[in-house]
Amino acid sequence: MFCEKPIALSLADCEDMIEACRRASVPPWKNVMRRYFQR
Repeated sequence: MFCEKPIALSLADCEDMIEACRRASVPPWKNVMRRYFQR
């Protein structure tokens, strides 16, 4: 599962999403934009 920020509107929703990923054996991924970070 690929997520943008914010991942969820509440901690309970976030925990439900993580549990759903575990049940489906799908890793949760968070997108972080690094376009403007110094390299």
